[in-house]
Amino acid sequence: MKWYILIFLALFLTACAAKEPQDFKQDQALYTYAMELYEDRSYSDAIPFFESLRNRFPQSPYAVPSELKIADSHFENDDFLEAEVNYQQFRALHPTHEKIPYVVFRIGVCHLEQIPGGPDRDQTETEKALRTFSEVMRLWPKSEYAKKASTHIDKAKRKLEERELYVANWYLGQDEYEAAIGRLNKLGQHSEFPEIKSEALYKLGYAYAEMEQPEKALPFLNEATQLPKAGKYAKKAKDLATKLKKP
Repeated sequence: MKWYILIFLALFLTACAAKEPQDFKQDQALYTYAMELYEDRSYSDAIPFFESLRNRFPQSPYAVPSELKIADSHFENDDFLEAEVNYQQFRALHPTHEKIPYVVFRIGVCHLEQIPGGPDRDQTETEKALRTFSEVMRLWPKSEYAKKASTHIDKAKRKLEERELYVANWYLGQDEYEAAIGRLNKLGQHSEFPEIKSEALYKLGYAYAEMEQPEKALPFLNEATQLPKAGKYAKKAKDLATKLKKP
């Protein structure tokens, strides 16, 4: 009796043993198993199976989907640098593939996810994200990804403007008013975000006031007071303008 139990346990353990990519001799079975792992959110486990299929069966109809799933697996695993590399490779190898709008959008998200926290940090990834999402909107304006890209463009623009404002504030703190004005001017003229625009306008007025040029300060302060959603900077601008107008 014990002998039968041991055989049963051995067969059970063999059946439950983890599979390896080389265990599969057919591309379809290999892809099916890889997709089961992917759909079970076992992304790290799925990657070697997709890679095996791509390498062992390059002519298979499942080879190209496997390439994309490698990138998707890294993405879902929050490994955005590796995902970006694989999405870029997919785009280079299959430029006319129907999934390219999706791939380019995902590349933009990868850049967005790699942005370091805080406006004091390097914003190279933000600039790359902005370029990529703009490309999605330009090339595929009617795709489902264009609307999503538009939202991400706003996030990227805000981060870049927050960086400019951070640097301008640093120059103000150093009493380097000309350097601050150069950055604030652009924000005061072109920012799409009321809270950033109002702060830039007020601080332009402040910088010129500190340089004893009230005639240049007042137009910016007046504009800040009239700007919708100016928040706390409307009052600050009004108070400073009143002070400058006093004889």
